[in-house]
Amino acid sequence: TPPTASSTSVVTATSAAVTDTTPALAPSLSSPPPFDIVFVFSVTLWIHIHHGDEGLRAFLRSIASLTHNIVIEPQPWKCYLTCRKRWKKAGQSVPPQMEEIMWRTDVDECIINYLQHHCGFELQAQFGETKWERRLVWLTRKVEK
Repeated sequence: TPPTASSTSVVTATSAAVTDTTPALAPSLSSPPPFDIVFVFSVTLWIHIHHGDEGLRAFLRSIASLTHNIVIEPQPWKCYLTCRKRWKKAGQSVPPQMEEIMWRTDVDECIINYLQHHCGFELQAQFGETKWERRLVWLTRKVEK
């Protein structure tokens, strides 16, 4: 049976929100109360392809401003190449931003480095790889000393 509020205090203390954190699309998210943790699974590629390097950086800054912990699955460059092949095979054009992005072969490392060096986070753990050969990475906000 699923837990109830009377069977565990975690249920009453837990809340979740699904939201669009793209700053241009969600300006009302500029100063919400921070979440304890934000999970980012399988979306970095799509944000990057459709909004370019600056759009991805803006997304990373946005999620960093919402939380003290991030668990992220940055998609490696090979996923971008697979996406490009699928578009071409389907006769669709590749979004122009994909041709202009600068974070390429080491895009997954660029994402982690950006969170560490520009958003005030530090690496806590890497949880191996998913079945698609993507790493899960946990970062926490640096504590001011």
